[in-house]
Amino acid sequence: MNAYIRFKLSLTETEPTIKPYEEAECAKLRDYKLKMIPVSISLITALHTKWSNLMDALKIEDWNRLYRHTADLSYVDLATSRMMYHKQSAHHLAYIAKLVKRES
Repeated sequence: MNAYIRFKLSLTETEPTIKPYEEAECAKLRDYKLKMIPVSISLITALHTKWSNLMDALKIEDWNRLYRHTADLSYVDLATSRMMYHKQSAHHLAYIAKLVKRES
């Protein structure tokens, strides 16, 4: 979800500064611990559908828009960001599939 919001910020602001979040701390929250697999799959499916529709509407110059990451003060363009999150999403989906198989 953060990647989707980063895209939207980059499209609506000039070089927004985004900050990382504490993944380990987020994993301690109740919604994570409940392991509601069908809900999680629905959420990611809906999110990717919205994100894909957003990306389909981008103009070539939109892919050059930047955000600044506070973790290392780097600037990331949306084209690069898309590739990074594509790889990360594939990793997450593989993990989910493995979890579903294990829980079945």
